[in-house]
Amino acid sequence: MNEKIIREYYEKNPEGVPGFPSIPEIYEMHQIFKSHVMQEQPDTLLDVGCGKGYLGETLSRHVMNYYGIDLSSNAIKTAKKNISKGHFNTGSILTMPYKTHSFDCV
Repeated sequence: MNEKIIREYYEKNPEGVPGFPSIPEIYEMHQIFKSHVMQEQPDTLLDVGCGKGYLGETLSRHVMNYYGIDLSSNAIKTAKKNISKGHFNTGSILTMPYKTHSFDCV
């Protein structure tokens, strides 16, 4: 994975993958995540690659503490607007700014 290329793409295209939510595979994946979170009811959730908060907006309603991290600072700016009770960081899954065992669900 070349994070520099990914970061540059999402800084220029904070909308993310073109066509969401019309891509059936992405819609199905989001439904699986949502169902899992609703079933498990974690207190603290980390959404890695949260993007603009499409999925996070839904997930944040089912947890006490929602955290989102993404490579794109532009996407994080939008996610902050879409998810009022979230905590956000721009960063990488390879060097996350969180302590071990900080989350009930990732």
